[in-house]
Order: sequence, then C-alpha cells, then structure tokens
Amino acid sequence: CASAVQKTTFRVTRLHEGTEYTFRVSAENKYGVGEGLKSHPVVAKHPFDVPDAPAPPKVLAIRHDSAALTWTDPRKTGGSPITGYHIECKERNSLLWKRANKTPIRMKEFRVTGLTEGLEYEFRVMAINMAGVGKPSLPSEPVVALDPIDPPGKPEVISVTRSSVTLIWTEPKYDGGHKLSGYIVEKRDLPAKAWMKANHINVQECAFTVNDLFEGAKYEFRIKAKNTAGAISPPSESTGAIICKDEYEAPTIV
Repeated sequence: CASAVQKTTFRVTRLHEGTEYTFRVSAENKYGVGEGLKSHPVVAKHPFDVPDAPAPPKVLAIRHDSAALTWTDPRKTGGSPITGYHIECKERNSLLWKRANKTPIRMKEFRVTGLTEGLEYEFRVMAINMAGVGKPSLPSEPVVALDPIDPPGKPEVISVTRSSVTLIWTEPKYDGGHKLSGYIVEKRDLPAKAWMKANHINVQECAFTVNDLFEGAKYEFRIKAKNTAGAISPPSESTGAIICKDEYEAPTIV
C-alpha cells in the first residue's frame, strides 16, 4: 500500500466496507527489505455498532386509512448518533413486513398511510446510524383501521334504588362512518380503579338499568358506543359517585 514510511504507524484508506483485509509490514534499511510480518485478517467496518432496537411504537390515532405513530430512541445508539428511522407495518395475521416510509425519518413520529379499512395492523420501528440499520422493535399493539367514534354524552341518573341504577345518555355526535350497533355500560365499584362491563345483553337504546348492585355501596358509571364496523368509542364522562339506596324510606312508627 505504501513505501518509505518513516514512522511505525500508517492509515490505510480507500478500503471497502465489509471486505476482509490482511496487512503486511516489512522493515527496510540500506541493505534491503527484511521479511514481512502479516496481520490477522480484519473486516473493514465502522468503529461502532448499529443501534439497539427501540421500544415498540405507540399508536396515537387510527383512521380507516392511516395510523399516527410515535416512539422513543433506543437505549444504546451503538456509539454513533441516530440519523433516522425506518417504519414497517403488516396485517396482524401476515408474516410479511412492509416498509412504510420512502426515506429515513428524522422525527420520532410518523403517519402510516395506505391502510385498508377493517384490517388489523401492527407496526415496528428501526433506528439508523452511520453503521447501518439496527434491529426492529417489538410490534406495537394491534389496531383495526377504522375511523374513531365520538364518545356518547355523559350519562344522567334518573332512578336509584338499593340494588339498581337507571341511566340515560345521548348518542355520539359522529358514528365513525358506520351505523351504531349498540352501547357498552361500564361500572366501577368505588374506591376500586378497574372498570367492569355492566350489561350482559346488547344495549341498543340510550337508556339502561344496572341491576344486582349492593345497598349502601358506591358506584360510578360510563358509556361506550360501538358501530357495525366493530369500532368502539372512547368512554363518556362518568356519572360521578352514586350510593345505592332507596329514594324513599319505609315509614316507621314513632
């Protein structure tokens, strides 16, 4: 590669990335060139690694033909700054991942377009640095490509007994582009944090009586709407705390 090197160090340039090389060094004096000493084989590559896999991307919003995603940087960048990201998507039951972006994305958010309404999708992301493209993240939570339904109106309590609560509410302002097929009534036993389904049949009207409650117990209720395409709305505002008791107490003898 070179001759008449005066020092004991030398940078060899114009190597091809991924190619394996062996180097030989010989000493020279006025009597001639000595026997050469060969190096171990080495592969020309960047002095850093590709990035780790990022965390799974999160779906911020879903529509019938697109999904808005966001994600975070990988924990380890491989020693080189992240220069961009690639996004891939697939139908949930498919094995084939498809690239969703044409060029590397610098921001940590992206809207995937070209989805087919009604199909369920998963998404993953890969980070890029000077060494190349890193491993893909784990898939996102699967989502169905459907327009969102607006939440129903806040439920109003029109009747309370020791074992039941009757609710009414208004339908969503937007049905997601498909006919509404019913409602899901949810209850929460306070002070618990978990919401539970309160209806065991499909509720098609904007009214429902929740039975089998406990006298003196405190509950909270909210409503979700669903349509014929299978979309489910975000929950309505809750009723706030309600105590199960008869509105009128039995008379007593004084």
